[in-house]
This record gives sequence, structure tokens and C-alpha cells, in this order.
Amino acid sequence: MSDFEFGSVLPKSEEGEALGREINAWLDKVKKSGELEQMTNRWTKGKDSEKVVPNYESLPATKGTLTMATEGAYPPMNYYRDNELVGLEIELAARFCESTGYGLKITPMNFDATLPAVQSGKAYFALAALGFVVFLLCRNGGRIANGISGAPKTKFLRE
Repeated sequence: MSDFEFGSVLPKSEEGEALGREINAWLDKVKKSGELEQMTNRWTKGKDSEKVVPNYESLPATKGTLTMATEGAYPPMNYYRDNELVGLEIELAARFCESTGYGLKITPMNFDATLPAVQSGKAYFALAALGFVVFLLCRNGGRIANGISGAPKTKFLRE
């Protein structure tokens, strides 16, 4: 088994830190239940017919709507299939929002624009195959300059 890290970028604010804790608590829950491993295996080893993203556009937004920046060019994390944005990160974001009462709006953009989108408030968080990027950015206590912080990393195992 090898380590697989899930990384996100959130605003450097109390709200961003609170969302990071909420994301990590949810990731711990789905890790313990085995759902995270199932999702990971589906996107890394499964058949295309098994790779389905929940309909995130109709989620009830009892806690508000989170806008996510992503590129859509890094299979199996995020990519386009039949003009639909799919992938492990898309499913994780949709399931997190569905489970915790957030609506979800996904804004595709060039990878280089994802971090500035969070900095400027155009997106509340970014998932764009960021595990490695967040690792580099978080080497200084989980924070980088210009108002961005990396969510605390949650490691999970996959075969």
C-alpha cells in the first residue's frame, strides 16, 4: 500500500481554517468507514462506467454555497469526460458538500489561476491535483503568502 494525500487550498482566514477542520473531520469519517478507499479505487482502478459524480448542482445549500476552483486536466483527480467535469476530487467535493449541508459551484480555470482565485475571493477553495503543490506550500506551518493557507493534510492509504 502507498500513501495518497488529499490537498486543498483555502483562504487564510478564520473561516478558511474552520472549513479546513470540517473537511478533515469529514475525510477522517469517510476514511474510517471505508468510503474514501472505495472512491479512490473507483477513480484509480475502476471501469469508466463506475466513475460517477453526484449531481452537485442541485445540492441544498443550508450552510451556503462553496465555489471550488479546478482545472479539469489531471485524470483521475479532475478531468472532462463527455463535456462533464469528473474525477476523484470532484466526487470528494460533491460528497463533502452533500454530507455537510453546503451547495457546490465548480469553476473550471487554468491551473495557474486557481490559487489567485482563492486569494481574490472568486473561489472559496481550490482542488486541482494540489496534493503535491500543497505539500510544497505548507512547509512553513501550513501557510503561504498572499492570504492562502493549505488545509491540514489528511493522509489515507490505498493499494
